Amino acid sequence: MKRACTTIVALGIMIGAAGFVLLVEARPGQVTLTAIDDTYVNSVEGNVDSNYGAAYFLRVSKWQFSSTVYERLTWLKFDLSSVPDGVVVDVATLQLHTSTVVETYTVYAHSCSVSSWTELTLTYSNKPSFNPTSMSSTVILAGTPTKWYNWNVIDAVRNSLNNEANLVTIVLRETTIRGLLSFVSFDSKEEGNGAHAPKLIVHWIPVTDDSNPPTTLHDYDGLWHTADFTTTLTATDDLSGVAETYYKINDAPTQNVSAHGQPLITMENANNRLEYWSIDKAGNEELPHKILTGIKLDKTCPTIKTPSRTPDGETFPDQSVKVSVNVTDAVSEVNNVTLSYTTNDGATWTDLPMNYNSSINLYEATIPSQPSSTQVRYKIVSYDHAGNNATLDGTEPYCTYQVIPEFLQLLIMPLFIIATLLAVIVYRRKHFM
Repeated sequence: MKRACTTIVALGIMIGAAGFVLLVEARPGQVTLTAIDDTYVNSVEGNVDSNYGAAYFLRVSKWQFSSTVYERLTWLKFDLSSVPDGVVVDVATLQLHTSTVVETYTVYAHSCSVSSWTELTLTYSNKPSFNPTSMSSTVILAGTPTKWYNWNVIDAVRNSLNNEANLVTIVLRETTIRGLLSFVSFDSKEEGNGAHAPKLIVHWIPVTDDSNPPTTLHDYDGLWHTADFTTTLTATDDLSGVAETYYKINDAPTQNVSAHGQPLITMENANNRLEYWSIDKAGNEELPHKILTGIKLDKTCPTIKTPSRTPDGETFPDQSVKVSVNVTDAVSEVNNVTLSYTTNDGATWTDLPMNYNSSINLYEATIPSQPSSTQVRYKIVSYDHAGNNATLDGTEPYCTYQVIPEFLQLLIMPLFIIATLLAVIVYRRKHFM
């Protein structure tokens, strides 16, 4: 029977010496395990084949020299054979005691499915690959006394027990580049009398007759959002209780809520996809996984191009002016465009909706004719469907024009008539002589 209980029964089964089948009730319990192997590895060129299994400390660091990034990784192995069959592991906590903390670190715990290594043979060059997604992380504070720190490693323990493995491997690392001489050290099992050796605390609970998976709900409101946002997943299970909730955003790697928090939507899209499910403490998985589509995020304002106006030259008192502009929005699309104009230097503004002309792909509005000598200034505001807005604020030279003064109009009209007559005379001479 798999101890992490992919298949669950309420009673464990044992075969007695006389061949009788004995039913043994699974009971709650806890065990504190000491690492059976612990060491660290170093990626520096001259140390990739070095072994540190006899060291009295374990080291984690990440630094850069010239253009090369180096790291030290801590490797730990525990024997799970004392965890009984027929139980559900509900807590698995890794504990390490610091010895030196040069700089504040965030140390991440990763699982590794290979446990055939030993502390006296492991090096950076022969280390097994491990899961790149961390199970949990802990901040190790500089400037504080040496102390114990904890990591939640229940995923690694359950995976090992589900695979009927008695050994579990955990890898510790830092992902942020720190100072050249910066590191954090923990006591190894070789330090002193072993009182500060790495420990793994495993707690289990009795198994119930639970064949029903959990139920997971989301709280996405179905609306457009204009900034990165979290969709909260809430799982319930009436019998054994919820062990963990998992999710994948847009088919990215699987994350769990306990280690990585609730799903954070960061990609601008009208159809982000969230796959989510939970597993209870009896090992029942919520199947099929639930799929939420149509998660909408738009963080970008519309784009307003340079407008044009008709007429684009002198404007007479009896002429209206049509303003045309190209406005686009790539994600949630343009919701509305408004032209506002002022004839009193911004003391008051008049709003005009700009209508979309599909034949030329421009938004248009017409400013009514104004009295002579009027200075007209206009601005354009656009909103997309998510609520982002952009403004062409009217300070640009192409957002203003002046209606011709009366005396210029009186002067221009006779000149226009004379020019027209001259054009007619020239035309007739060319065609009738």
